[in-house]
Amino acid sequence: MGFLILGSVLSIVGYRRSQVQTIPHLEAAPVPKHPEFLSHDKVESLLTGNFQTVRRVGQIPDTVRESFQNFVDWPQIEGLAAQEGVKVEAIVEDLNHRREKYPRPPLDMADPEQELGSDDLTQGLPRRRLILCGFSGSAGFVLYAQGGFVDTIQLTVFDFEHSGAWGGQIKDYKVYTVNEIRNVMKLRNYRDWNQRD
Repeated sequence: MGFLILGSVLSIVGYRRSQVQTIPHLEAAPVPKHPEFLSHDKVESLLTGNFQTVRRVGQIPDTVRESFQNFVDWPQIEGLAAQEGVKVEAIVEDLNHRREKYPRPPLDMADPEQELGSDDLTQGLPRRRLILCGFSGSAGFVLYAQGGFVDTIQLTVFDFEHSGAWGGQIKDYKVYTVNEIRNVMKLRNYRDWNQRD
């Protein structure tokens, strides 16, 4: 009986240790605000690398997180500032204050099993849900669902060595792995963010 209880306790401790989120460290600098938009060929080339992957927002390395915020969130902040007549500097000051308080500012992104906000009326829910994040020493990507009237699948790819980025809407809703992302790019089954209607 004692061995059974001890075995159960060790199983629980082992399970809890496996649930601790470790954040991989990358030596590369994040992609800056307003990076060069990468070509299809460059993105395909970057995606041939070997990637470590995570499926938890809390495990996204800081380099990828900051690249995502610079490429995806920063233009939205600038647009909102212009629309509301607020100086960008005031928003930046507020963000810097939050960074002092929260060293790893939260992404507006849910983990895969969490609920996704579908519109501006859904208060308190992220508008994005992580599907897969991949990274190597020189590149990274974030594949995620974007909530809205109709949910979409979005992909961002970052070139840390050349400070470039690419973003696009994936037309296939069943993309979950690096190989499936590579296939989407090979077949050009996407609409990149630079395309005009």
